[in-house]
Amino acid sequence: MVRGKIELKKIENVNRRQVSFTNRRKVLMFKRVKGKELEGMRFSDLISLESQLNDSLLSVKDQKTILLNQVERSRLQEKRTLEENQLLRKQIESMVGRGSSGPQVEPESSSSDENDKEDHHSDTSLQLGEKRKKKMVRGKIELKKIENVNRLQVSFTNRRKVLMKKANDLSILCDADVALIIFSSTGDASHFSSRRYGYIAADHRQREESMASELKRLQLAIERLKGKELEGMSFSDLVSLESQLNDSLLRVKDQKTILLNQVERSRLQEKRTLEENQLLRKQIESMVGRGSSGPQVEPESSSSDENDKEDHHSDTSLQLG
Repeated sequence: MVRGKIELKKIENVNRRQVSFTNRRKVLMFKRVKGKELEGMRFSDLISLESQLNDSLLSVKDQKTILLNQVERSRLQEKRTLEENQLLRKQIESMVGRGSSGPQVEPESSSSDENDKEDHHSDTSLQLGEKRKKKMVRGKIELKKIENVNRLQVSFTNRRKVLMKKANDLSILCDADVALIIFSSTGDASHFSSRRYGYIAADHRQREESMASELKRLQLAIERLKGKELEGMSFSDLVSLESQLNDSLLRVKDQKTILLNQVERSRLQEKRTLEENQLLRKQIESMVGRGSSGPQVEPESSSSDENDKEDHHSDTSLQLG
């Protein structure tokens, strides 16, 4: 059977959302305690989980020891009981051999018992008659009760039909989900529900019951994986739980090793990067130290400047004359 594609969307109902969140969180916790879904966990969380698994393993081993001690005590008790039974059997056989039998006791007459039974039967019949009378009396209601039984039954039947018809009309006209339950004075039940509501209510109830049952099962499994609620488990279940905890512990240690290797690789990469940076820095400093620059230009003689100054002075004097 192929499952249809489920569209993920926000759960509007607060209670259902809380139950779904709790359920999913416990599923993730259950998987991690079983040694799964460990990717993405921090190293400190892995250490905490490893410590928790070690404690759980010790608790399971202690419970196994308790069960073995109980089995041993039961075996010794059974052995002592068998020995006592054999001793009593020998004593009885010796007493029978000596012919030590007590006087027989005649059974009492049953006439008094028969009288008591008759009295009890009459009392019971009276009590049942009173109870029937009490059941026939309806509680106090606002409208006046119909005293005639036939009229009451006819009125109840007619009004029930009208009420169910109104409920059906309401569900069809207004596209509403309607559910109706009617109990008669004799305890007979009549009910009506629109088709869609019946399916929705049944599906919702089944889903809630399934989620509650799954949540309860997960809670018990998580508690047992934590080393709690071990009372009542059989020895084979304890052995299976111990094996499961050992496997989970190995997976957690493997994940720790993977994280440590990643940290070591990151540290080596950082070290190589620092060494490359130092080498580049030294190369730059050596290039700057060699003074790698262009040829220097010598300054020109100042004689030409002096000649220019003299020519400029003579020109100025001529202009003034």
